[in-house]
Amino acid sequence: MSAPSSSTGWVDRCLRQFPQPVVFFAARNQGYAASLFRICLGLIILLNGIRLLFNIERYYGESGAFPWATVAGFPEHAISLLRFAPTEPLFYTAICSIPLIAGLALTFGIFSRFHLFLFFLVMVSLRHRNPFLGNGGDHLLVILAFLGAFLPLDAHYSVATRLREKWTSYSRPASYSVWASRLIGLQLSYIYLYAFSSKVKYAAWWNGEALRAALAAPEISRWAGVLEPAGPLLSFAFLVGGVFTIAFEGLFPFFVWQKRSRLFAIAAGILFHCGIELGLRITAFSWLMISCYCLFLSDDQVIALMRLFRLEPRSKEAKPVPLSR
Repeated sequence: MSAPSSSTGWVDRCLRQFPQPVVFFAARNQGYAASLFRICLGLIILLNGIRLLFNIERYYGESGAFPWATVAGFPEHAISLLRFAPTEPLFYTAICSIPLIAGLALTFGIFSRFHLFLFFLVMVSLRHRNPFLGNGGDHLLVILAFLGAFLPLDAHYSVATRLREKWTSYSRPASYSVWASRLIGLQLSYIYLYAFSSKVKYAAWWNGEALRAALAAPEISRWAGVLEPAGPLLSFAFLVGGVFTIAFEGLFPFFVWQKRSRLFAIAAGILFHCGIELGLRITAFSWLMISCYCLFLSDDQVIALMRLFRLEPRSKEAKPVPLSR
């Protein structure tokens, strides 16, 4: 890897004079992590959009569970797009089609920031139209849609950038600020710490009873009725699972910010959320959390990962940028 240029070193030295919190948000990279995050988020939004299209009338139609007259008095509709024609099937069908379009645009990298912000407006509108429908995964998706719109989503692996490079004199910026990805990382850490604080004080999580009860709940469990009655071996597995849940949620927000332990924390997180997905039906929450892990990776790590899918040449490596992670 070539040494940084003198100008790059000058910028690096100047930024390091600021307090550490400023340096934390002023770091820069080449946008590979944001581009990988865009692809993962795009696939999740695409699948969510397909599911939504099959349930439009059920969720938002006049013949569904919550017709407009049921929710018309809610104050949230002041900032909802659906309030303009709430009982018109063609209108709310068109609104509900936007997530599908946004998912395709993000996956292939076609004006991703615009489509992600448009998706954010639609998601807010849908949550306000039917406030009884949302869950933690939907709420996280709204947050990621807003913060993600400030990332350099089309920096790499995007149709828009390839076309601009081919037909114009456009050249990619040398580096991008990571402030938006830092905010998403902090949001992720907050979610884990909040979950940790809500579990650590209850004995039911330490002895595995809370985990057993979750896996027995027919509303969310994929194994309701299968794991009952719990024998000694299964009870021990619940105890280990409960302790691991508490330990992971309490330690991940600290280890993931350290270079030496970051990949181990991410690997543990992937196993943790795959376990949640295997045992519980919580829509796209686990996959959203895993997609956020992309933003903790360095440019070189993303390049190495994309080589597995033959999307990067073997000889390519990231160029050094000031204050890179």
